[in-house]
Amino acid sequence: MSRQSFSIKAIGNKESIEKDLNVVNTNNLLMVSSKNDEDKKVKIEITMPSLEKLDLEKVRSVEIKGFTQKDMKIVASNGDFDIDANIEVENLILDIEEANFKLKGSGNNLEILIDNNGSIDAKNYSVKSAVIDNKDNSEINVNVSDNLEIKGNDDQINVKGSPNIKKKKQEE
Repeated sequence: MSRQSFSIKAIGNKESIEKDLNVVNTNNLLMVSSKNDEDKKVKIEITMPSLEKLDLEKVRSVEIKGFTQKDMKIVASNGDFDIDANIEVENLILDIEEANFKLKGSGNNLEILIDNNGSIDAKNYSVKSAVIDNKDNSEINVNVSDNLEIKGNDDQINVKGSPNIKKKKQEE
């Protein structure tokens, strides 16, 4: 498999991009933040061969695509996000707050930490095992074949596949 190039594109209002957008890439960590969390006119497209951690803050629309790797963590906080990702990650951790996350691809293990009414649509991201820590009433769709552990609220968790399901009470 050939390695794709690294690319970050900001599409939209030029003034917002130049004035409000901050992008830092160091040691396989990409941090994308915006000073203005009200501007929905900027979309960020991220294409890269590998990345260990992506930290998003106050960025409204993000597209992540084009990499295959072993481990990755995506953190989205302080904003109402729309995130689309098409990735192949063996061990993926999503730490999501107030985000709408659509995930495609595949992996082995998926860990979801979700809070503040976020939503995750991972029905097109197939994994063998998953752990979901749902701190509130977030809507979550997953595609799990072997083992699924659910912590917290399971009212709006929809499962594609036939995994063994283990439910745990929310840890304080």
